[in-house]
Amino acid sequence: MSIPSWKVAGAAAAVTLWLGLAAPPARAISVYQRETVQCREAMECPGSPLAGSCLAPLRSKAEAGDGAAMACMGIASETGAGVPRSIDAALKWYRLSADKQHPIGQLGLAYLYLAGNGVPKDPAQGAKLVRLAAEQGYERAQDTLGDLLAEGYGVEKDLAAAALWYRRAAEQGYVQAQLDLSFAYGQGRGIERDLGQSLRWMTAAAEGGHPDAQFRLGQVYSLGQAIKLDYEKAAHWWRLAAERGHPEAQYQLGVMFRDGVWVRKDPAQARAWFMRAAAQKHPQAMAELKSTR
Repeated sequence: MSIPSWKVAGAAAAVTLWLGLAAPPARAISVYQRETVQCREAMECPGSPLAGSCLAPLRSKAEAGDGAAMACMGIASETGAGVPRSIDAALKWYRLSADKQHPIGQLGLAYLYLAGNGVPKDPAQGAKLVRLAAEQGYERAQDTLGDLLAEGYGVEKDLAAAALWYRRAAEQGYVQAQLDLSFAYGQGRGIERDLGQSLRWMTAAAEGGHPDAQFRLGQVYSLGQAIKLDYEKAAHWWRLAAERGHPEAQYQLGVMFRDGVWVRKDPAQARAWFMRAAAQKHPQAMAELKSTR
């Protein structure tokens, strides 16, 4: 499965999505890559939910038939968190959890079918499982169902339905869905184009800590499109994104400190940010470091 073309953008996009000239970047590896799911509710254990002393009570609950614990054992097995990494074991636990109608298990199993990981690729079956989880109100599944509907992967393409599912997840505070809804409003994909609503949801995602939303909000303020130009806010959001590891934001900060744009010129700071971006293979940052050796 290829990454949807509308979710791919150049590393150095210099215009906002609102103009229709830039698209959101691909999510890490794949739109359908399962995010880490917190499993604290499946055990009476503080701290990291999939490591150390938490695994013993988790396994006990899973073996006793607890659907949430089964799902979490699936995640542990898939990622190798505290147990040997095994897709076969993950598949077993996700199936058992899905049979209990647990949404995390349904979504975990869905991703295996969507990617053909441990099972023959079956987009229709994956989409069916995603919908079952989404209809239970699971926000990650709702956002994923929006992706599937927007791309027509495993289901008939339906942009209006995609926007609806993004909204349901966004209203639960799920930051990826908030950004997806912002993109939908910004491009008029399945919903009437509304730059005010696009900004509203992008800001919500940025305030929720989504690094790409933070970077893009910085872009909006730096260009002054549909909002008052504000370089101080642009730099603020870029720094937050950069500190969360966003390579383009790191590069932008490097340029700012190199040229003294909106900040006092600081070659040492500039180089530090270029190095952080270059460590993530950002091509312009790598070229910058090479040219200043």
